[in-house]
Amino acid sequence: MELHKVGFSGRRRGEAFFDRSVWFKLQFSERGKLLILLSNNQQNHWGRNVYLKLNSPIETERGKIAALRLKGSAPLLPPKEHDGEGYVPCPLEVSRDGRILPWPSEGAQPEGGAFSDSAENEFRVARDLGPPITDHAVAYGVFSGLEFHHEKMGFVILGQEAAEDKRLRRDCILAHDTALRLGPKVKMEGLVDLEPLAGSLGKVLSEFHKKYSHGYPHFNNIGIIPDRSRVVIRDLESCAPLWENNQQQRFGYLGIDLLKILAGLWEVKTHFDGTEYPLGDPLGSFLHSYFNASPPRAALEEEKIGHFFETVSFLLSQRTTSFSLEKFLSANPSAFAGFLHERLLEQSSPSNPRGQRQFPF
Repeated sequence: MELHKVGFSGRRRGEAFFDRSVWFKLQFSERGKLLILLSNNQQNHWGRNVYLKLNSPIETERGKIAALRLKGSAPLLPPKEHDGEGYVPCPLEVSRDGRILPWPSEGAQPEGGAFSDSAENEFRVARDLGPPITDHAVAYGVFSGLEFHHEKMGFVILGQEAAEDKRLRRDCILAHDTALRLGPKVKMEGLVDLEPLAGSLGKVLSEFHKKYSHGYPHFNNIGIIPDRSRVVIRDLESCAPLWENNQQQRFGYLGIDLLKILAGLWEVKTHFDGTEYPLGDPLGSFLHSYFNASPPRAALEEEKIGHFFETVSFLLSQRTTSFSLEKFLSANPSAFAGFLHERLLEQSSPSNPRGQRQFPF
């Protein structure tokens, strides 16, 4: 991918580095709107995101782009600390001996903004993976003279296949919860079925994990493609390359991603079971797609599994205690824990065909 540098100035000044093929496919008027958003826009549409719907979708080698999502492009000025949704006070890291360690971060993200290193990392991961795993990598950039906690601030621009930014939690799970609270007398149109989306997430994450761990795969970081049968993984700034890790670290990083998603699916499933809006078997659908094999049905139905997920959620939310996920799974009496332990050993091993391709040592 050849990059094309574009400068901008206004309320904010800086430089953006665009995928050259995408930049010159944009209409001249859309390039102008984009630079105005980077230099003068002061309001985000959702979280740290600003959206620009294209007049006509453009076609690339990796598919269609119908809208651009500018992340971190409209920071509050002067920069102010953000400590709400999207801020991870104690990101999890895995030591060389496989212990999961919570590391207190030095400070939150700037309100509405992003650090330039994180923005560039998100761009490069998106460029490496691309659709159908994630969105198109369009550009990243740096603001001139704008810092927060002595770090340069920047932004990343992603291309979406659809004009709307649909998310798994906001537009699927919370929509079902609204329908449940309103009751059966109120008809909710367009409810999205979670089970096939969970299956799609398993398939996409399996491909994602051939190269990277995500680190923070909560359900608002999972985008829904408009045909409602598949998803993409978004918000890649915390992603890390797995090929830099040894097997114990890969076991831990893969396990963190998997268990956060599985615990979330379990919580959602139990919340809706027995209601007017049951969500089927999202857990089984995800597992089958990710591992290309399902755990024994009894493992998903045993009484211990609820306690297993409660324990996992507690351990992953700790801010002071370290633990070995491999030892926890191997010692846990749950049959489901045994299934995960066996599969994660296979996934993280260099002797695995996947590992031989991605981890050449």
